[in-house]
Amino acid sequence: MQAAKRQIQSGKQYDKYFPKPKGLRQIIVKEGGSVEETVALCQKVVAETLSETRQIAPLLQGKTYEETARNIWQFIVTHIQYTLDNRAGDVGAVERVRTPARSWHDRKNGSDCEDYSIFISSVLTNLGIPHSFRITKYNGKSHWQHIYVIIPRESGYITCDPVVDYRFNYEVPYSQKKDYQMPLLQKRLGLSGLEDRAANRTLCCTAGIDAAEFAEQEILAGLPAVRLPIDPKEVKPLNGVAQYATARNITFLAGTSVLLYFLLHKKSK
Repeated sequence: MQAAKRQIQSGKQYDKYFPKPKGLRQIIVKEGGSVEETVALCQKVVAETLSETRQIAPLLQGKTYEETARNIWQFIVTHIQYTLDNRAGDVGAVERVRTPARSWHDRKNGSDCEDYSIFISSVLTNLGIPHSFRITKYNGKSHWQHIYVIIPRESGYITCDPVVDYRFNYEVPYSQKKDYQMPLLQKRLGLSGLEDRAANRTLCCTAGIDAAEFAEQEILAGLPAVRLPIDPKEVKPLNGVAQYATARNITFLAGTSVLLYFLLHKKSK
């Protein structure tokens, strides 16, 4: 997928909502990595850098999932240029996967579909909105060509693809697709305690990264808990923060109730 250069706005008024990335490095995925590794890598970046969109997320939240997705799509189309990763001197297919803060910092030079997807997923995760990464092929090609975010609904789904800058909630007809659900992470605890340390920085890896292994060990096994919305049809935010029921909450409430019962029972004797 490719898009023409677009006229973007400066967006300076939003700089205060993004941390300044330290250094100029991004994760680099070189030729030979599978699409599953690339998707797992995107999930890992989202999980480790949620703090980078924590402040902008409430500003983009709408009254419905569709309005929220439209706000995010419009924000990216308006402020972040689109540019393919491959550059002069690159050997093979090279992906420079940016964190959200890096994408914002590089918005004039541009980001590509992976970076857009990470940015969108980060905002949606902070808002507690379930979503998936979708990868696609076109015109019967044998290799995967594009990635974007979809938000499943009871009937169909919402497409959030800023590469398609002329129409919201539209996806170019594909010949094949795969969807990868993004886990709803514990926003405050982060991923194995890494979130605060990952804030304000970009990540760097070299060729040979086994992103699928990272995903298995740190995203799936390393989650403090997977939080499920109380109402799976529509998360009801309270003061901009989605409410969840967790095993830790339930255990704490149960323990407190038992302790209170014994204290009152003893006092009554």
